[in-house]
Amino acid sequence: MPRRGHTYRSYAPRCLGALALCAFFLTLAGSFAVVSRTLAAAASHPSPPYDSRPTPAAAPSPSLSAPPTASAPPATLPPVPSPTATPAPPAYDYAVPVPASQAVSLDWFSDAAFLGDSRTEGLLLYTKVRPAGRLAYRGMNLQTARSKAFLPSHGKRLSALEALQEQRFSKLYLGLGLNDLGWRSPEGFYLQYAQLIDQIRQLQPQAQIYLQTLLPVTSRKSNEGIFTNAKITAYNQKLQLLAQQKELFLLDIWSQFADASGTLPAQESSDGIHLFPNAYEKWLSYLQTHTVAFDSGKEGAP
Repeated sequence: MPRRGHTYRSYAPRCLGALALCAFFLTLAGSFAVVSRTLAAAASHPSPPYDSRPTPAAAPSPSLSAPPTASAPPATLPPVPSPTATPAPPAYDYAVPVPASQAVSLDWFSDAAFLGDSRTEGLLLYTKVRPAGRLAYRGMNLQTARSKAFLPSHGKRLSALEALQEQRFSKLYLGLGLNDLGWRSPEGFYLQYAQLIDQIRQLQPQAQIYLQTLLPVTSRKSNEGIFTNAKITAYNQKLQLLAQQKELFLLDIWSQFADASGTLPAQESSDGIHLFPNAYEKWLSYLQTHTVAFDSGKEGAP
């Protein structure tokens, strides 16, 4: 009886060979299946027909090098600004009174002339103002300023208008109208004063002309019926119009002396018309603080 261990050894190589053969056939079958599936997929998705046209060249990719630097424009000088004209000062409004300005000294009046009636006489008499021309006397009106010879000059007498022919002045202060209240209408007063201004301008073309309003009178004097405050107000309105039309510097002396009722307080006057000496100082102070610069036409001392 053969031994058992020998039997096992004789069958082992045969078993191993059979197993290897089976593995080969299994691998072959798997490969066949994979090929079959691939062919089937290719049949269901046919390839596009071959295009014989040349393939366009691809656009060149942007260069990674730094872009070329733009050439700097040629250096130029900064533009020269065109000259601009200096703006003209605003036009002076002659329709309104001269506004308050810095006070001037009495030297301001050293080249001025004062032309007026007895009130102007009082101003020159009771204050320290010393103008170059003192063309005032008691009773002067618009007519006698042209015709009445009162001012001594080289052995003869001159009217106020004639005196303006003899000497040039830088400033003229006019204070007329009180003695025209009794016999002229406001319209006639305006026309006569305008004619006198034209004559003065011909003789003194470079002079500043200051036109002063009429001072009020006391209530008692106004009630007498000749020098009335109502008429003074009407005349002053014409003076304002005259200043605007003739380009004169209007000085509102009336407002410095009129009270709330438009009359001259009794304590300011000796006779209802003329002022006490201290009141004339008030008048002068107003003139010193209401001047116009000669060159620029603006308020203030030169």
